[in-house]
Order: sequence, then structure tokens, then C-alpha cells
Amino acid sequence: MATLYFCALPSATTPTWNRANIGTNAGFSDSPPMYGTQGSAPAAPQTDYEPTISWTGSLTAGTSYKLWAIWDDGSASSNSGAPFGSDAFDAIFTSTGALTAQAAEVAGTAAHYTLHASTGALAAQAATVDGASTHYTLHASTGALAAGAAVVSGSAERIGTSSFDATGALTSQSATVAGTASHLTLHTSTGALTAQSATVAGTAAHYTLHTSTGALEAGSATVSGTAVDETTYVPPVPQQSGGGKSRKPRKRRYQVEIDGEVHEVESLQEAEEVLAEAAQKATETAKLAIERAAKAKRRPVRKIVRDAEKALEVPEVSVPPSLQSYADQMIGKIRAEYQSALSAIEIAAHMAKREREIEEDDEDVLMLL
Repeated sequence: MATLYFCALPSATTPTWNRANIGTNAGFSDSPPMYGTQGSAPAAPQTDYEPTISWTGSLTAGTSYKLWAIWDDGSASSNSGAPFGSDAFDAIFTSTGALTAQAAEVAGTAAHYTLHASTGALAAQAATVDGASTHYTLHASTGALAAGAAVVSGSAERIGTSSFDATGALTSQSATVAGTASHLTLHTSTGALTAQSATVAGTAAHYTLHTSTGALEAGSATVSGTAVDETTYVPPVPQQSGGGKSRKPRKRRYQVEIDGEVHEVESLQEAEEVLAEAAQKATETAKLAIERAAKAKRRPVRKIVRDAEKALEVPEVSVPPSLQSYADQMIGKIRAEYQSALSAIEIAAHMAKREREIEEDDEDVLMLL
């Protein structure tokens, strides 16, 4: 059996080990403050091994250390005789009993705060204030409160109303205002209020509202310019310049061209219906292309996709400028429909190809069996 030798040294120190020096510091150099051994250790190598160590010495709290270990059986040592070190760690002491705090020396002036536990009343001592001190006194009143005079420095403006909760009468003292003060007085009237005349700066337009209990008579209207009396006006009869019947005005027609095919319509609504019908046909074309591709499972993927691309070409559309926005929407819808169909066809073709390959592999296996 071999022996494990351990020591703890400051993390900046790297020790050496000498078998002839086992009786001193467990064979380690640099006078480790703490060292130990474990006899009858199992042979190396070991994984997740937890040794039982008999330690000699102690560590200093707050100091960074490393543990060093070596395995030796009297003739051979681990790691070619070089101790193996751990990661650095800081020493911390845990006390299971009472700790006695030593006196602390403070460099400079120390402020001493004493905490007292009082079982009775505490009396507050007088306070000394450095500089000017403002003393505020709180009074408890059991009767009416009288408000003292207020002196305002500068212009004072009273905004809103103030509310007081008083159990008695409140007497308001006069206020001294420095500067110009606007006095707004609120009156509570139990009778009618008389409105004074208003003085208007500039030109004022006076509108009078009348309440009528009978019929209202509309006065005459004066028209600036030429007025036509509809009660006596006779519209002029258009004169024909030539013989024969008058020609009816021609209705405006619109043309919608889809892949060279011209559709003549009489309104914008009919033109939109032609475009919507083209979009519906594109949807049916996409479904038909997917069905045809699904039936051609044995064909190569590239041929299936190429045939689908030919069948799903976006049509060329020519419309009047007033219909261009609607036509663009229809073309965008058709393009999205065709692109979705092409993606579905390509994915299905690859899946079919993979299924054929699996079936062929299964057939090869069966033939070998």
C-alpha cells in the first residue's frame, strides 16, 4: 500500500517533495504551515477519491492558499515525484462557540454611536444648531382658529379655491400684497342677477335670438349678382344645326388585356370583375398543377418542377391607369398563389423520391434474404 502526503502553502509558492524528508513537514519544502498524511491509500490512479487526512498545523484567515499532494509507496512516486497543486482558495474560520471581539484601533477620528434599550420614558435633550435655526411650533386648538395676516413678496396670484375643515368659525385677516393684486370675488345670489352692459373693443356683431309664439315671416332676400327666378324661368330649347336626328352621347368603354386577350367593358366595376375572375382561374390552375404533380411520382424531381413552373406563369395584365392599383393587388395575389403551389410541388416530389429509394432498398434486402 502507498501513502498520500498533503500540505497547504500560500498560493504563490510551489513546493518540492523529498522521500528522505518525510519525518519533517511530510516531505514538502518551504515549511508549510499545515501538512498531513493518509496511510494505506489505494493505488493510483483514482477517480473522485476522498482521502481521510491527519492534519498538523493551521491556516491564517483571509490568506490565499493551494493544497499540494503526492502519492508514494516507498520506491515510486506519482507525477514523476512532483507534487500536484489545487486551485487557490481563501482560508475562512467557522466558530461553533462564542467569539470574543478584540479592540479595534481607528486611524483618525472615530464616531462612537451607543445604542440604549429603555424600559421607561426617554427624555430628549436640547439640540444645538450650527447657524440660523427656524423654530416651528405646533399648537393644538380646541376652539376657533384665527388666520394671521399674510405678507407676500412680489406679485401674488390666487388660483382655484381653497377648502377648510373647521369645527368652529374661521376669521380671515387682511392680506398685504406687494405689487398689483387681482381680486376675484365670488357672490352667492338668492335672487335674480342683473348683467351689466358690455364694452367691446373694436367692431362687434350683435346677434339677437327671438322666441316666437306664432308664425315667423321670412323677409326679402337681396342677391348680389344675377339671380334666376325659378318660378318664372323657362329653360331655352336647344336648336339643331343640321337635319336628321340628334346623336346620343357615346358611353366610355374600358379595355382589360390579360396575356394578349382583350376584354372590353363598360364600367370600372366590370373591369374589376374581369380581374377577379382571372385571379379565381389562377387558384384553380394552381390546384390542378398540384394534382398533376402528385400523379407523376415516378418522374425526376427537376422535370416535375419545370413542368409546374411552365403551367404557373404569372399572366401579363394591361389596364387603364385608374385600375392599376386594383390590378397590382390581383397580380400579387396570383403570384403568391403560384409560389405556394410550386413550393408544395417541389417538397412533395422530393418526398416521393425518398419513398422510392426506401422501397428499392427494402426490395434489395428481401432479395438478399
